[in-house]
Amino acid sequence: MFLDLKGSKSIAEKLGHEKYSELMQNCFHDLTDVVINYNASIYQYVGDEVVLTWDIKRGLKNLNCIKAYFAFDKQLQSHKDYYLNNFELLPYFKCGLDSGEITVAEIGDIKREIAYHGDVLNTAARIEKLCTPQGKKMLISEYLEKELPAEMNGFSKEYIGKFELRGKEEGLKIYSITYDNE
Repeated sequence: MFLDLKGSKSIAEKLGHEKYSELMQNCFHDLTDVVINYNASIYQYVGDEVVLTWDIKRGLKNLNCIKAYFAFDKQLQSHKDYYLNNFELLPYFKCGLDSGEITVAEIGDIKREIAYHGDVLNTAARIEKLCTPQGKKMLISEYLEKELPAEMNGFSKEYIGKFELRGKEEGLKIYSITYDNE
């Protein structure tokens, strides 16, 4: 799952780098309980973006990979007054999800790091970038959609279309997920 702050460039310009950093720290702090409650792992923070992972069993169990996003959105909403009072905005994140295999490797000599490699990362990132032009909060790949149950009590799936994503030879079917109580 790639979670990305919508409008981050204009927000950063408006707030300045120190206040913007404080905003991001608060957002990611609000994500902590969600990560724990929905059995996710944080792979990395990249500026205004965070990458969450699950093994397929934990991600699909009780729709953890879907519910986590909406729980995070609800958490941010519950702190609306704080964000408005301190930053004059309510942060909104968009989300792209894919499923597939990754390779985990330790890389680097001078600075060591655990890195995830695999097409699934690039695909999820590119799916997330489709959220804004499609006007959607959460988009998922056809690969994840096939893994989800037909009935997703409280959530709806909608086929958005087939998209040509950079680095992919064939188009990929993309679906939107919405929470029915919004």
